[in-house]
Amino acid sequence: MGINHPHQKKKALKSEILTTLTPDELAVMVAEKLFAMLKQQPVPRASEVNPGYLTRKEVAAKYHITLSTLNDWTKRGIIKGYRIGRRVLYKMTEIDAGLKVIDTGNA
Repeated sequence: MGINHPHQKKKALKSEILTTLTPDELAVMVAEKLFAMLKQQPVPRASEVNPGYLTRKEVAAKYHITLSTLNDWTKRGIIKGYRIGRRVLYKMTEIDAGLKVIDTGNA
């Protein structure tokens, strides 16, 4: 007989544990672990996924307006929204272009 190394014993133990699981039990364990890992990941913002674009919530927060005001401005053509599926995104450059200087008459 050869010398048993600690690493060989660990591998054998892991293998033994896995062989006692049914394929369905293993699938459930993997799914639960994966779900827990994904749950811990932060949800990326639209601006991180699509540089140059913001979601409705991001635009409303950035300009301190309500979602209904943003919807109204979009319908009136003040700013342009882009639909992809059910989501509406806004180009940051077009939002900034929609801002107008207030004429105070002191010019």
